[in-house]
Amino acid sequence: MPNTNPHLNRVRIIADYQFGRGAGEAIFPDNVEFQMSSTGRVRQILLEGKRIATVRAQDGVLTLGIAGATKLHGLLKFPQNRVVVNS
Repeated sequence: MPNTNPHLNRVRIIADYQFGRGAGEAIFPDNVEFQMSSTGRVRQILLEGKRIATVRAQDGVLTLGIAGATKLHGLLKFPQNRVVVNS
């Protein structure tokens, strides 16, 4: 059943678009908190005080924090959506 929080639904849809189907629910559980900008838009998404992601004002895409990236990494199968850097 879809969540009734419009902010949560929006960031989940953005995450699904950016990272693939199912990413939104995996990264953003129902108990996330939102920090709003002065214009009333979602700015940051927090879970237990840790930044999961920020909605970039210029284009509306997500920039993941360490906690959000860790959740996404656990969701994706290797080698999907990975960058490997060798020295």
